[in-house]
Amino acid sequence: MRDFISRDHFLSLLHRERAAWDGLISGLDPAQMSQPGVCNEWSVKDTIAHITFFEKEIIGMLKARALAGSDLWDLPADERNAVIFQQNRHLSMEKILADSAQTYHDLHVQLESLPSEAMTDPKYFPGMPADWQPWKIIAENTFEHYTHHAADIRSWLRKRGPGKHE
Repeated sequence: MRDFISRDHFLSLLHRERAAWDGLISGLDPAQMSQPGVCNEWSVKDTIAHITFFEKEIIGMLKARALAGSDLWDLPADERNAVIFQQNRHLSMEKILADSAQTYHDLHVQLESLPSEAMTDPKYFPGMPADWQPWKIIAENTFEHYTHHAADIRSWLRKRGPGKHE
């Protein structure tokens, strides 16, 4: 990835990747979205909740204008993901989808209010190491997350075979 990106270009990438993510999700059979196997025991529903957690963390960072977040960041990635999975497991698909849509909206609002120079200036976010690029942290936890988990969902669908997801 490059070292510079404007806020407007970032928003364009985010919008494009979110549209692809939403298109993938909307094309799935709702009855099967709670079935495990996408990422080990995770279902599509669990994967959406997982991504939403990370987007909420970015919203918190953007609102606070500081690199700060949940105590879950103190855990190793696998343990953090296990907690996120358990926290959301009981939620309905409707709740997960509504939360995801609202979170994306809130993320977009926060990003639009961010000065473009903050995308590349770590000083804008107290606590962020000087050699980090804020836009890269935001990308990893938003649109790069979509593409990563979209690949997991597509792989899961291929393993299920033709007609299993229509």
